Amino acid sequence: MTTIQTQNNISNQSTNILRTAVAITAGLGTGYFLQKTSYPISKYIKNNYMLKEYKNVDPKAMNDLIQYAITLSGMKEKNLKVNYWNISRACFNRTSNKIFVNLKQSSYSIFHEIGHAINFHNSPFWKSVQQIKKPCFKLIPLPFIISLLTSKKTENDEHSTLLDKGTRFIKNNVGKLTFVISIPIIAEEISATLRGNYLAKKFADPQLYKKVSKINALGTSTYIAYGLVSGIAAYTGSKIRDFISESKSLHPKQ
Repeated sequence: MTTIQTQNNISNQSTNILRTAVAITAGLGTGYFLQKTSYPISKYIKNNYMLKEYKNVDPKAMNDLIQYAITLSGMKEKNLKVNYWNISRACFNRTSNKIFVNLKQSSYSIFHEIGHAINFHNSPFWKSVQQIKKPCFKLIPLPFIISLLTSKKTENDEHSTLLDKGTRFIKNNVGKLTFVISIPIIAEEISATLRGNYLAKKFADPQLYKKVSKINALGTSTYIAYGLVSGIAAYTGSKIRDFISESKSLHPKQ
């Protein structure tokens, strides 16, 4: 009798391990798939709304405009330089103190990138936010991973340790916490956009300012979409994991 019970216990444990493994894998796959949808969303916005604004751009006139914008912003005094490349996006590199831009496909974003430079050189607060953006990108998956490895609250939860309560809190709020981690990223991008728009409005003609503000708004929206989609993906993946883990069809027969 004892041998039979032992065999049943081993069988049940194996089934539980298998069920948990399947649940975690399914949750991870779901979360990963949903999170990746932020990239085609960004690509769609860029290809269908942003790039079409660059038709008939005059590279020489745009170069002159960029140099004037850097001077007007006060960033010339900070030795901010501009490098032109063939990649269809723009970025500000803090280490080299350079803005990289494609004149024909991302030149209107120069104002946004100057906004990043202003944040870096003129604001200790926003400079510190810039410095934590990269760690934030790396930390975004962490609540989701913890939620996948954490089971739902049980009736005996009052006996759980502080660590258990902490991981359960993360699990119960995984979507919100994932989005919260992205807030520094979004906030600094919005700040750079507002600074860039303000700069463009000071000297650009209304038609150019309209294009710049539109490009900046669309670019910033991709970061907001990234944060929201990441939160939704983490929440959904965690729910899928729990659903499969508690599925009666996968529970061992007593």
